[in-house]
Amino acid sequence: MTKVYRHDRTQIALQAMPGTLKDMADRIDAPKATVQHWIQDLRACGWAHVGKWQRTEGPGGIVPVFYAGPGRDAPCKLEALTRTEVQQRYRKRLRKSEDYPHIRAKMTAKQRLKRQLVKLKGRTPTPFDALMM
Repeated sequence: MTKVYRHDRTQIALQAMPGTLKDMADRIDAPKATVQHWIQDLRACGWAHVGKWQRTEGPGGIVPVFYAGPGRDAPCKLEALTRTEVQQRYRKRLRKSEDYPHIRAKMTAKQRLKRQLVKLKGRTPTPFDALMM
C-alpha cells in the first residue's frame, strides 16, 4: 500500500474543491472525516476558506462550501427552517419514494388504531371492539 504524504493529501483536497465535505469525499473516494481533517489543515494554513453556505437536501441542515485559496470565510446568512418547513420537505421526499403507497397504508392503519384506542380509553374492551381494530 502506498503511503500518502501530507503534501500529496493537501494537493488531493485542493483539487477536489470547490464543494461541501460530502461532495469532496465522494469525488476523491475518501472518508468524510479524513477530508474534514485535510480541510482543517488547509484552512489553518490559509489555503482554503468557506466561500458560501448551502442547504442540504435532507431535513434542512446548512453546510459550508469550501474553496481553494486564501480568503475570508463567508458569513452564513441562511436561517434555520421552521418545524413546518422541515415537515413539508420530508413529506415531499416521501411522496417521491416508490414505497409511498405502502408507507401511506401503514400510517393510515396506525392512525386508525390510535383512534380506536382513544375511544376505548377508560372502559374494558368487548370482543366486538377487538373485531373493529
